[in-house]
Amino acid sequence: MRGLVASGLGRTTRTVWLALVAWAGLAMLGGCAHRGSSTPPPSALRIAQGLMHDSLFAPPATRPDRDAVLAPTPQMQAHAEKLRRPPLGEDSRHALLHALFRNDDLRLNYDTGRTRDAATTYQDRAGNCLSLVLMTAAFAKMLDMPVSYQAVVVEEAATRAGGLLFLSGHVNILLSQRAMYRRPGDDSALLVDFLPGEQVAGYRTVPLVEHQVLSLYMNNRAAELLAEGRIADAYAHAREALLIDPVSSSAANTLAVVYSRGGHGAAAEAAWRRALVLSPDSTSVLANLSQHLERSGRAPEAAPLASRLAQLQPVPPLHHLEQGRLALDRGELSVARDLFRRELRRQPYQAEVHYWLAVTNARLGDGERAARDLAQAVMHSTTPVQQQLYSSKLARLRDLLPAVQ
Repeated sequence: MRGLVASGLGRTTRTVWLALVAWAGLAMLGGCAHRGSSTPPPSALRIAQGLMHDSLFAPPATRPDRDAVLAPTPQMQAHAEKLRRPPLGEDSRHALLHALFRNDDLRLNYDTGRTRDAATTYQDRAGNCLSLVLMTAAFAKMLDMPVSYQAVVVEEAATRAGGLLFLSGHVNILLSQRAMYRRPGDDSALLVDFLPGEQVAGYRTVPLVEHQVLSLYMNNRAAELLAEGRIADAYAHAREALLIDPVSSSAANTLAVVYSRGGHGAAAEAAWRRALVLSPDSTSVLANLSQHLERSGRAPEAAPLASRLAQLQPVPPLHHLEQGRLALDRGELSVARDLFRRELRRQPYQAEVHYWLAVTNARLGDGERAARDLAQAVMHSTTPVQQQLYSSKLARLRDLLPAVQ
């Protein structure tokens, strides 16, 4: 899942934290998903509705539609019919798993560029973890398979786009057998996960109900639209995320960031305070609200929030990366290299950090290490654009170093 932090890229000291789902599929920026009931409490919905200010924004170009998120296309329905008749001795769950992971069937690509609904994921044959989970759930529903969702409690990965800092988590899905085929006492479920096992092995999970997953989708889209500068569309999706899951701190936080970017400070503060009630230890919310109060000239109110944030998060996301880039600008190459390595100890799969380490090693005259670092950047790229960028740089470097493989 992807968490979002809105920030002035890299060189500013002010960072706005959003909640987003997108890393492998689930975006959480500002707080983790609650273990709520299948139906949000009416009182929470009334509070959420009180945070909405539709008159502050123009009508969106794209209106969110929660019913469309899991809706299949005729092409998906035809594909599901093929899976409904699996080979002898294989149930439909395994047929679906083979379709998802075999190269000769769906041929899926992992792409965190944006969060897609089930139909678009199928059409593009690509998506982040949330997108791929949504498509899997849509197929499972067509095949009458019970499904359940899980958030994987991993350390959030930080990435940047469009002046925003995104914090990413992870979500996966469990497929159960249809009741008519289930043996007495057999309630086993098949886990479907779109990240390599070594990246998620051993982590605990938190159950999610479907309305939370739909809210996470809307929350991701809100953050992505905000990064594109489409503030009215971002507001519509953040609004929908909170209405679907009124006790989601992440959705309230994202709504607050949208208000703040639109210049509506009072509305942003109200949403952040609600997010803090829902998740008192959310580092995203603490950072955003404390910075908002500082900017508003209310330093005494901001101080306890900033103090609590420092206790929970002594080192901010991408701190070593940013310090490394500053050291690189100053020509302190060994210092920069050490800082990038420290960031990789926190985020070993972060392509941007591998790239800057490659740049540093190249400037230090170690072309072979630079090539290996660039190869790691290519390997851990999560969008086609990023992968193509780093691949082209690696090809140019290998032209200079023909012995490097």
